[in-house]
Amino acid sequence: MGNQERDREVIEIIRDIEERGRKLYEAQAPKIGVFYLVDGTVICDGTYRDLIEPSSDGIRRWRSHEECWRQLVQQFRKEYLDIDEYHYPRGRINYSDDRKKYFAYLDWCLIDPDQVEPMPKIVLTSANRAIFNQVLIEFNLTDQPVEILPSIEYHCAKCRDDMWSPRYKWERGD
Repeated sequence: MGNQERDREVIEIIRDIEERGRKLYEAQAPKIGVFYLVDGTVICDGTYRDLIEPSSDGIRRWRSHEECWRQLVQQFRKEYLDIDEYHYPRGRINYSDDRKKYFAYLDWCLIDPDQVEPMPKIVLTSANRAIFNQVLIEFNLTDQPVEILPSIEYHCAKCRDDMWSPRYKWERGD
């Protein structure tokens, strides 16, 4: 295969992805991705679920928080260059093909602080419910079932400072 033929194939693949993306945009298709709560503002980075192939475990995931944070800071918030991607509360929306369901993994700050033990249904404070509703709107998930889960990986600076509070007892294995 020559370079021109390979270039034509690459261009055709790119056009196909762009066309699929345009159709998904017009249909307001569901997205997956990551989000941050930065100084009271929800910042999301994601893509349409159907543009991402499921991994070997059947879960569709978007990029890492580290990749997203670097890009967001470079493009929009250069004043945050010295702040790492773990400083602010964050979360992720994934999709399970096996369970046909979206999962929202949240920083502990976004979960009701009085909820010490894990429960079948995670409780959000009214303020955090409003924040999470913004995330659902951004990811076109307002009419989709989304299971909310705490993440043992997501601890903002405040959560790390509070790590020895009773709230984290189950996570530490106490």
